[in-house]
Amino acid sequence: MSTETYLSGIKSNVERNISDDLSILWSDDANVQNWNALTPDEIQKLVEETFELLNDAIDKNLLETLPFNYLKSINSNLNNFNSQFQTVKGLAPNQLRNQHHNPLNQINSVNSNIRNSGLFALLRLSPDIPENNRLIQEQLENINERKSEIDKLAKQVRTLMSPAVADRLSTAFSKRKSEIFKQKIGWLILVLLSIIVAMYYTANVSELIAEMINPSEKTENIIESNTIGIIWVLRLLILFPIYFVVFFAIKQYSKERKLEEIYAHKSAIAETLPSYPELLTEKSVGDKITTDAATVIFSPAEKDIEKKSSSKNYKIEDIKELLDIASRMTKGAE
Repeated sequence: MSTETYLSGIKSNVERNISDDLSILWSDDANVQNWNALTPDEIQKLVEETFELLNDAIDKNLLETLPFNYLKSINSNLNNFNSQFQTVKGLAPNQLRNQHHNPLNQINSVNSNIRNSGLFALLRLSPDIPENNRLIQEQLENINERKSEIDKLAKQVRTLMSPAVADRLSTAFSKRKSEIFKQKIGWLILVLLSIIVAMYYTANVSELIAEMINPSEKTENIIESNTIGIIWVLRLLILFPIYFVVFFAIKQYSKERKLEEIYAHKSAIAETLPSYPELLTEKSVGDKITTDAATVIFSPAEKDIEKKSSSKNYKIEDIKELLDIASRMTKGAE
């Protein structure tokens, strides 16, 4: 017999028995002998579960996945059950002794085949695979449609807006650079003036203090060692604020100079940003460079200064990576 014959036989048997009254098999009459020491409720559960599993397997087209020997065995057990159940079906509960044992043995064999073949695990222990597969396919189709729309919009944005936005960003950074340049010149002037003042007072402060504290002919003599100590204390008190101004002005000048360089760098990157993807043959590299460039543009200048001040020497791996990117850009331009 072919597989289709066994499948057809199983389906017809399941349909017949589901619609039939099988309650005689789990009768609780006093004269009924127990089957395998099971209670009537347990027998009822076994019978109903077996036919429910077969019916679900038919609905989900899972019987076709079973090996040939399991199909043959299940079909044979169901045929035997039908013939044996006919002798029990017409009995009254008080007439039943152990006549129902043989049909139950057939049901038990079918249930064992269902579990041993893995059909029970597919039906009860695993998710609804066909339904989940359908939902996944629908979601993938939606994602692909959305991705296509996003790609089109991204391309339009890059084509229409990138040059204009890049030009405005470059102009804004250049303007900020010019303002910082003026501030830098101001701090440079302050540095020069403070250095001149510091040099003057460093050279002459001792004489000025000595003139102020040297005793005149009308006052008492001051011990020379005490005079020297007072001169040094006063000298420190006078020179410390002056040198503080010098170092503060130098630090601010250095900060303004770094800010000027950073904004000049941002302006140059913003101006050339739209051209990066076009120069590269590999899209992933172009996207990475564009992302890194955008990060440089929109990162706060103060963080760039902190990063530069705290950074150490470049590693060999970093230099190799930069050289590799540069070579790719050269190939893309060629």
